[in-house]
Amino acid sequence: MDIIADLKNDKIDIGFIAINRKNMDAVTGFQFTPVTKGKLLVFASKDSAIAKTKEIIKPNVLKEQLFVLYKDEYVHSFTSDFHRLYGPINIFLKTTDTQIITNTIIKLGAITIGHDISAEFNQNFPYKEEIIALETEDFFDTSFTFGWIKKYDNKLARETNLFIEKVSNILIK
Repeated sequence: MDIIADLKNDKIDIGFIAINRKNMDAVTGFQFTPVTKGKLLVFASKDSAIAKTKEIIKPNVLKEQLFVLYKDEYVHSFTSDFHRLYGPINIFLKTTDTQIITNTIIKLGAITIGHDISAEFNQNFPYKEEIIALETEDFFDTSFTFGWIKKYDNKLARETNLFIEKVSNILIK
């Protein structure tokens, strides 16, 4: 929503956003170009007990975990919806520092909730082999459409269009 506000206020020319069905009205009046679909997943250390179950993660299992969360409106929405339906979860920390989240997962055995698309942008991430993504039971809709958003009349530089093409190609694979 911050990106949409920045577009409205002419602070940026284009943005890449995740939007769910509930918030689709927010892109009305903008040119939204979908690139891929995704959803929220649980990320955990490959050596953790939750990762070794090899099952879809159920709410009662999530309630037993220690969470470290990225400050993201959809992650917040997920935890709020989960709390409303199943009760509170144990949140150790909320941050925008992905290295702290990674270290907390690996060293303290915490888990996080994040967009599946994150793995696409972290191919050279040093701990990629140590953290795995896990599916959760479908207790509510966590699906998203990821795409580019801009004002209809915004003309973009050639370099910007090349950047958009490269990022989109990574995500379409």
